[in-house]
Amino acid sequence: MSLLDLKAEMVRHRIRQRQVAALLGLSEGRLSDILLGVKPVDSDTVRRIREAIETLKNRQGVPRAALGMAESQLNAVLNGTRHADSALIRRILDCVEKLKSEKQRGRHE
Repeated sequence: MSLLDLKAEMVRHRIRQRQVAALLGLSEGRLSDILLGVKPVDSDTVRRIREAIETLKNRQGVPRAALGMAESQLNAVLNGTRHADSALIRRILDCVEKLKSEKQRGRHE
């Protein structure tokens, strides 16, 4: 997948550069330079960017309000930088399962 493809994927899924940069531990400016082709990049970095985008795509649709959490709190849990007790993990998994079944129902209608 080319850098242009990765950028298009981010736009298509409304993923912000700052989200990807945060997952990768890069500055937003550094990621921007990489995506614009200003900075040289190796295949491992392209793979890591692709994986970060996939991770963020999989997080989309998690109803933060239903979990009673701010976006930053949920991101901290999903990134592993905030401890989540078993009750919170169960709530997150329940929401994800609900979204999956709603998505399946939408495909069959």
